[in-house]
Amino acid sequence: MRIGILTLTAAALAALAACNGTTTDASNRSDTVQAAMDAPFRLRPGEIARIGTDGLMIAFRRVDGDSRCPSDVTCVWSGDATVVLDVTVARAAWTAAPVHTHVEPRAADYRDYRITLVELSPYPVSTRPIAPGDYIAMLEVTRRP
Repeated sequence: MRIGILTLTAAALAALAACNGTTTDASNRSDTVQAAMDAPFRLRPGEIARIGTDGLMIAFRRVDGDSRCPSDVTCVWSGDATVVLDVTVARAAWTAAPVHTHVEPRAADYRDYRITLVELSPYPVSTRPIAPGDYIAMLEVTRRP
């Protein structure tokens, strides 16, 4: 009886771990956005963009440390926010590619591609906090020279 419970527990943990893994197959996901090279596109946290036909995919994971100066406040420094992206191509492992709004790096290089953060919205206002799911990153992907 005890061996059966241990086996069942191990199987359940293995299934849970498999569900936690990040997959590169975005073909049937409802959170996948199709985007073109050399053209700006928008992503929300949790969405994945499939760029062109090379199998390049970019996942918008979250925004870390949004210290941008609110639009209704006068600040000494403009602040910064970090957009946490993961990138993959042709089913390779996901690679972290963080980009910033006001400090370097504002773009991330991955293989033959450059991923540039064009804009992060909404812009902060002192009277309204931004919910994590409300962010929208405008990105552009180009080929590196």
